[in-house]
Amino acid sequence: MVVDYMIYEQVSYGVHSTYEETIFLRQVRIQRVWRVEYLSILDSKATGMSPKQCFWYLSQLAPRGQPVNNATPQD
Repeated sequence: MVVDYMIYEQVSYGVHSTYEETIFLRQVRIQRVWRVEYLSILDSKATGMSPKQCFWYLSQLAPRGQPVNNATPQD
């Protein structure tokens, strides 16, 4: 569902988050093939980088990116 939104809105980055876990996604084109990469799941109780820090970093990257023209057929 998040990836469908990313393709429709032509954005590079997406997030799927619950109260317990957060996953950050990124669309990339490698050798003319579109792929979705993801950061390891961040647990709400984990130490180290917090989801809030990741959201801040993503907010700094997103405005610099170009629209993603992923024409992969959707199921």
